[in-house]
Amino acid sequence: WLKFFLCEEPGMEFIRRCCCCRRRRHEGMDIEMERGLSLEALDTPAELSEGQWSDDSFVSAASFAVALRLPSSRIRMSLPKAPQDIPRLKSTNANKLSQFQWLRGLLTDIVEGRAANTCYDNVKNCGASPLFVVAGTCPNSFCGMQAVQYCQLDIGGLDFWWIKPQADNPAALERATLSLHETGPHKNAAGKARAVYQPLADKFKAGLDGDFSFGVDGNGRAYIDDSGSSVASVRMYIYLVWQETWSSMMARKKFIKGKMLYQKSPGAQKFHSRQYIIQDGQLSIGTFEEEVSQLLPGDQFQDMYVMEES
Repeated sequence: WLKFFLCEEPGMEFIRRCCCCRRRRHEGMDIEMERGLSLEALDTPAELSEGQWSDDSFVSAASFAVALRLPSSRIRMSLPKAPQDIPRLKSTNANKLSQFQWLRGLLTDIVEGRAANTCYDNVKNCGASPLFVVAGTCPNSFCGMQAVQYCQLDIGGLDFWWIKPQADNPAALERATLSLHETGPHKNAAGKARAVYQPLADKFKAGLDGDFSFGVDGNGRAYIDDSGSSVASVRMYIYLVWQETWSSMMARKKFIKGKMLYQKSPGAQKFHSRQYIIQDGQLSIGTFEEEVSQLLPGDQFQDMYVMEES
């Protein structure tokens, strides 16, 4: 049975509380309300009759939204949490998240909505807004410390380039690299690495990839909607994509595995992550959602459970 308690606000009905007793179908899952809506019991709740729903029926959160004239985007279904005892593989990546503290300021600006129009594309001569960062493969034997910044261009579309820490202060971002330079002391064009990072940009251009929808909202936040892993679409406002392990250049099957860090709503101070695999261009995102203690978690965050490959 699903029990919903409603309250009235001018011209609108809001779902205020949900308790779910369908353990067979909803083990480990609950309804998470949009930020700002109280989840406390109401003084005078109007309870929907249990008799309206049969034991074998299933009505999604989106269906309830239609019935209650509430936009489905305002309802979020949380994902099952990773079991505490699930086996995890120790990280073998020589690069550690603790080495990327120089990204903290930029990531803070992104998650708090202050990153818009802070960059410039000197090739296309247009403004740009940081969306998220991809990190984990550098430094390596071919390059020093750097990460990839994906931006939305003022003229439309996405582009990406390297960002780097200051040469004389590795703990601080070299802000000149927030903008794209093809020449000069802060040259940071993607170069030969473009082929590696372009597929992710292409997904935002295409918009759809199986159960996943990619986009940028009106506030300049990149998101991925997952409509395949729960009864209601889960929106992930990504800010960091960590690359943990990847195939060699000579491997027949090319893959990269890691974790996506995201918020469930812009400005939220709670952070989450899900594992992912990109294999031969196909993206798979793990079912389990993990709470992240802070914007940039500790190095133990890099440990991963075994995830079935596509």
